[in-house]
Amino acid sequence: MIDNHMLRNYSSFSFIGRYGRSLSFFPDKCRWLFTKNYNPSSRTTPFLALLLAPAVALSSTDDEIQVYNNAINAPGQFGLEIHSNYVAEGTRIPAYEGDAPSYGSFRETSEFSYGLGNDWELGAYLPLLSQGRTTRPEGGKMRIKYLKQEDSGFYYGFNTEVGHTTKRSNEQPWNQELRPIIGYYGEAWRLAFNPVFSWSLVGRDAFLPSFSPMLKVGRVIAGNWVLGVEHFADLGMVHKVEALRHQGQNTYLALDTTVANVNVNFGVGYGWTQDSDSLTIKMILGLPFNKMVENLFR
Repeated sequence: MIDNHMLRNYSSFSFIGRYGRSLSFFPDKCRWLFTKNYNPSSRTTPFLALLLAPAVALSSTDDEIQVYNNAINAPGQFGLEIHSNYVAEGTRIPAYEGDAPSYGSFRETSEFSYGLGNDWELGAYLPLLSQGRTTRPEGGKMRIKYLKQEDSGFYYGFNTEVGHTTKRSNEQPWNQELRPIIGYYGEAWRLAFNPVFSWSLVGRDAFLPSFSPMLKVGRVIAGNWVLGVEHFADLGMVHKVEALRHQGQNTYLALDTTVANVNVNFGVGYGWTQDSDSLTIKMILGLPFNKMVENLFR
């Protein structure tokens, strides 16, 4: 997760997608929530998606491409993250009837969170899928996270989530995930490891877990700029690991920083196997939801 800080002046982040699409993370009419210098004459297109995880043919797409680290909301604090991905070159053949192949797709997921205190946090996801000129909601998920941080810089915990999705994103409608969180946060190095187990709650393979380990290694290069490598693997079912060519193996060169009090994770990923998306661009923005609400009613 990305830390949430107070936002005073929102800077517009845009991504020029394939075929010259200009994508802005927020509509102009909503941008006044973040900045005192909003100009209503500015014209941009609402950003409706950039989130398609390193998908494999075995299970369709995820709602986020992220290795969970030591970030957690303070007690009583709300948070908002926008997960956005664009698959520039990916799978073109449906993995099952009703699947939405990843090639040329945008996904955007809004993740709302709330700090409960005593190292616990609640969260909710609202994902969107955009293909061509059509954008559709993809269901929703709820989660709860526990995270314990030691003075030495080491931390550990877990995140579990349950959600409902459409068949475009997963062959089964109801699914659950358990994500252990292990890592180290130092002055120079940042490490995080998530050995993720996920399973469907219905269908022929109900409660048979798949295994998707995720690793992030980052190095502080200057100030609050961290350059790192993130690797996401999908090995298939625990009881039946897939051959390497059918696994998901995606590596991202990622940059983490804070710009105008917005926490940013930007990465470009390459897929190493035939069932991985070859080229994916992702961005995560961590926004201060408390401040947004204050500006809304000010």
